[in-house]
Amino acid sequence: MKRVDCVLMYEHVARELDVACAVKCLAKERHGVEVEIVHYPCGVVEALDRLRPRLVVMPVCYGAWEFYRPDYHAMYEWRDAIHLNLAWEQLLYPGNRDIKTPKGQFAMRHVLHHSWSRAFADYLRSVGVPDDHIVINGHLAYGLYSEPYRRSFDQREQLAPRFGLDPAKRWVLFAENYGWAFYNETLKETLISRKGMSRESVNELCGFSRESLKHALRWLIDLARSPELEIIIRPRPATLEEEFTVAVHEVAADLPLSVHVIKEGTVREWVLASDVVLSSWSTCLIEAALAGKPAYMIEPLPILPSLDVEWHRHAARIRTTEELVVACARLEPEVSKPLEAWARGSLLSTGDPISNLADMLAGLVHGKTPHPPIPTRESVTERGRFPVPAWMSFEYRRLLHRRKRKEFKVEDTYTLYQQREAVTPEEMERRCARWSAVLANGRAA
Repeated sequence: MKRVDCVLMYEHVARELDVACAVKCLAKERHGVEVEIVHYPCGVVEALDRLRPRLVVMPVCYGAWEFYRPDYHAMYEWRDAIHLNLAWEQLLYPGNRDIKTPKGQFAMRHVLHHSWSRAFADYLRSVGVPDDHIVINGHLAYGLYSEPYRRSFDQREQLAPRFGLDPAKRWVLFAENYGWAFYNETLKETLISRKGMSRESVNELCGFSRESLKHALRWLIDLARSPELEIIIRPRPATLEEEFTVAVHEVAADLPLSVHVIKEGTVREWVLASDVVLSSWSTCLIEAALAGKPAYMIEPLPILPSLDVEWHRHAARIRTTEELVVACARLEPEVSKPLEAWARGSLLSTGDPISNLADMLAGLVHGKTPHPPIPTRESVTERGRFPVPAWMSFEYRRLLHRRKRKEFKVEDTYTLYQQREAVTPEEMERRCARWSAVLANGRAA
């Protein structure tokens, strides 16, 4: 088994992998810290038998048994590591806040939580996370819109020929975020039975999202009548393309030629390349504002109170197709200034969060940065039916799960989407080499 400084897990490529690669390069160059990037969940099983990290960096952490699945419980092998939660989901709304709140002894007492803002740090304190287990560092992905990181993304000139877009036209990006519209019955039942959501709330969110998506697609089809526009619909990363295609065909059998459904790439390169950015309640509107683009929250139906959050008050709204046509014709970046000011003051107030994170990992690995105590056996062991000591239960389960991993098959357990998110070693090497070059060129400039 290889002893490594840090295992950094990513879950969603579009959301997290650029930051992970940049942090890996910076940590190695500045501090000699070796970071192994591993996909959660599909890459962890193999990594458990190959790596022994000093530091484990998680994409989210709501509890030991919310993050580490029991079928390959990573804590049995990596319990003696420091644990850092990057908490990639912090701009929560009332409908999902409870199910995405840290709970349990492991998450509350043995994890260092990365916070984007003072407001989220206050929220963590309010639910019982100790103050010295929280570090405020800003939004990692939003740091990618600054130099030199933004140089990594393909420009309009590269995207146009690849996807058949006319670079001379105005590009309108619609970043779809109606995730609840695609929740199947199994997932809905899980939210009700295991997460404690009411059936009424789940059904309301799903129904509202389905209807809103249909209205939004009709608006975009109407907008496509303008010959000056290229309309790019980017489905939510977690939505399967096949499912989204079915939803589109429920509204229109065939889309106009100027409407393109494109899931490739990250939202960042599309935001940087587009002239106007539209979405529902998605935080990509914040990213567009930081990129200096006109950004609009489209509201074909009045937003539910369970989806409404503070930052929406700073976003420009569109409530009719007429308003949409005018917004795409005028190109007024100043409409995003209030949202940009809020984002910089709330989510980017501590300098460069990516650079800071690389330094933080080195401090944790080298023992220079304080951290919560290493998890105890009791904090990560699910209670059994018999009253046995925690150490005995832990060691028994560790050996049991080590044997189970030898028979484990990813395709038997995880969705097609999760498998697609796992980047190959060759692709990971290419991405890291690209980021190394970007960072080197940034220093030279």
